[in-house]
Amino acid sequence: ETTVAKLEKAPEETSASSETVPAKKKKRKKKKKVAPDPFKDYENFKQPVKQVPPHRILAVNRGERANRIKVKIEVPDDKLSATAKSSLVPEEHPSRDFLLKCTDDALNRLIVPSLEREVRRELTDAAEAHAVEVFANNLRNLLLQPPIRDRIVLAIDPGFKRGCSIAVIDECGNLLDSGHVFVVGNQTRQQEGRQKIVSWINNHNVNLIAIGNGAACRQTEEMVSGLLAGELAEKKLQYVMVNEAGASVYSTSEIGREELPDLAPSIRSALSIGRRLQDPLSELVKISPASIGVGMYQHDVKAKHLSDSLSDVVQFCVNQVGVDVNTASPSLLKYVSGLNALTARRLVEHRQEKGSFKNRTELKEVSGFGDATFVQAAGFLRIYGGDNPLDRTSIHPESYGVAESIVKDSDATLEQLFPKTIAATAEPEKDAASSPETATPSEVAAPSETTASAPPAEAPVAATVETQPEVAETKSSEVVAAAGEESNASESSASKADAPSTPPKEAVAEENPKPTTVTPSVAATRPPTLSSESIAQRKTVVRKLGDLNHRELAAKHNLGQMLIRDIVLALKRPDWDPRDKISKPILRSGIIKVDDLKPEMRLEAQVVNVVDFGVFVDIGLGESSLIHVSQLSNQFIRDPHRLFAIGDVIQVWVTEVEPTKRRVKLTAVRPGSKRPSRHRGSKSRGDNKGRSDSGQSRNESADGRRKYSGKGKSDGGRPRGKSSRFDKSSRSRTPYKPRKPKPVKPITDKMLKGDEPMRSFSDLAQFVNKKDDKPKSDGKDEKKET
Repeated sequence: ETTVAKLEKAPEETSASSETVPAKKKKRKKKKKVAPDPFKDYENFKQPVKQVPPHRILAVNRGERANRIKVKIEVPDDKLSATAKSSLVPEEHPSRDFLLKCTDDALNRLIVPSLEREVRRELTDAAEAHAVEVFANNLRNLLLQPPIRDRIVLAIDPGFKRGCSIAVIDECGNLLDSGHVFVVGNQTRQQEGRQKIVSWINNHNVNLIAIGNGAACRQTEEMVSGLLAGELAEKKLQYVMVNEAGASVYSTSEIGREELPDLAPSIRSALSIGRRLQDPLSELVKISPASIGVGMYQHDVKAKHLSDSLSDVVQFCVNQVGVDVNTASPSLLKYVSGLNALTARRLVEHRQEKGSFKNRTELKEVSGFGDATFVQAAGFLRIYGGDNPLDRTSIHPESYGVAESIVKDSDATLEQLFPKTIAATAEPEKDAASSPETATPSEVAAPSETTASAPPAEAPVAATVETQPEVAETKSSEVVAAAGEESNASESSASKADAPSTPPKEAVAEENPKPTTVTPSVAATRPPTLSSESIAQRKTVVRKLGDLNHRELAAKHNLGQMLIRDIVLALKRPDWDPRDKISKPILRSGIIKVDDLKPEMRLEAQVVNVVDFGVFVDIGLGESSLIHVSQLSNQFIRDPHRLFAIGDVIQVWVTEVEPTKRRVKLTAVRPGSKRPSRHRGSKSRGDNKGRSDSGQSRNESADGRRKYSGKGKSDGGRPRGKSSRFDKSSRSRTPYKPRKPKPVKPITDKMLKGDEPMRSFSDLAQFVNKKDDKPKSDGKDEKKET
């Protein structure tokens, strides 16, 4: 058992002695409130070593380093001493009494302390590995947050003394205007700040407001919500709370100074907050992963193990989404498979000197971009508006011939599958009226040749997939299904050919305003559209591609069936983004106060961090709230990471409110719902509590596997639809697997002979066992038992 005993308490501040009273009256200083002891729960704490969770191991180690607690491993001394004496000291030995004393001295002075250090080291290593795994999982979900495109954003970096830094950025992340406002102080200064914000919003047609969740975020949120309800009520704007972790690090980093040399660090921080809302992946890669607070005791983990794991996660996310080679920054390009920081910088310099790339073959002209690098990186680098329409897909250039052959098998051409767009330079009224009917997600994402010119190096990665506009008529919904999704007929044929079903995309009205309400200045920059004939042709080609048999194509081209399936899906959805199926951030228009909360009130919360003991959610109070693992569902949850992820939007209910302490207790279990019995089966025979009539546990499936919660929002599980990352089949087929025991390294022959020192007590145990198992030869032949 691990015993955690309190070593000392936090020193309490005492007032000055009454004997030393100063002659002059000085200004009284406010007494600092004594912070609560974070290690108070570990006073006289005991728990078996096998049952201590990883996060508790790291917490105990932190308290021990701070000299606040003392840790000791208790072992049964009598049993340990009796075992050592019986195995090490022979009963008939002439010096038995002396050897017994030597054994006691070795146990108390050498062996037990060494065993304690070895156990603590193994527990710490396992806890650190688990912490790195949790951090990597949360970071992956954070980087894959869906972007909010086509919005002019007013980003606010809150602050008290220095004021709030404001940055207005356009749809591509370029700075339009900047300044400072104050949310505290006299009324005159606050009123000036309100007028500045209103003028910025009116002058630049701002569509969304992003507020960082740092200091003074609550006061800033109150001011913004007051403006939205007052002076800006006709605009019907909304705001989003953005996690600003790492924004200050970026503002003073070398990357920030190179990209924005003429801006102050505070403006850079505000600009980073707005850009990470527009495209989180392209902006968060500029920040050290360790500076993003989505882990669990990440500062207690070895820096090398953490950096190696997080670098692999960032590289995986970048390659999964893909990178526009004509707009990406060096910070994003260096994470592409096969590239490094030097090659990424050379690629950007080549782009600035000779213009944008027209095809993937031109990548070989970059210095240091050889054949091996081209094979690794070409499939992840996208080119929009180039010579070959296949360059905008995830199809590798080595498979272009196969892709063209598949298109020919469907009695179509690449021009029909990727029709040229019509520039939106006609009358705004006509385009606005026809855009919802004719524009398709796959073609709207493709910029024209004039818009594909190389921007500055600091410009973020361009959007490759646009959010679908609000669809209200049957005709427009059919167009969307034809361009970006598989129709019902194609889905049925694809299932016959063992093709996976395509996840549907839901229309999000609040994130793409109707073209009829867009001002002429914004409509002039709207992406080009397609003609009705082109839409009909593409719809026919996509349907034919869905009717193809993947097995026959694989046999014809002598390729794997999975490769053929990926090529067909890339042809049908050239600009599909895996982030589009995830829930968007919650858009708010009014502030939530603690006084407004009441028990059993239902709220929408967004997950901001997932740990072993629960999830942290944001409900709009300016501070994240913890939902304990016991309150996440009405059933037992072993691992919250399997049901919840950063960015998920779930429904929560208020259970208790303490306005004085600003404390709110939340639960994800609907009030009034019945919880199952806590009995998991009685130890005594004949008692079947917690089991059904057939003897099967109520929390187990028919095959004996553990059931997990999360069937919907009502019972606190992860909501289905866009935010679901795991389907039912994958979750039911992968039950919880306990940790495998650490493999034992076998002892060497030199250790048996005494020529080499032993490494641990495990080697000593093997040495004793092998010595005991060695047969004693008495000069006679002995029969071996089989």
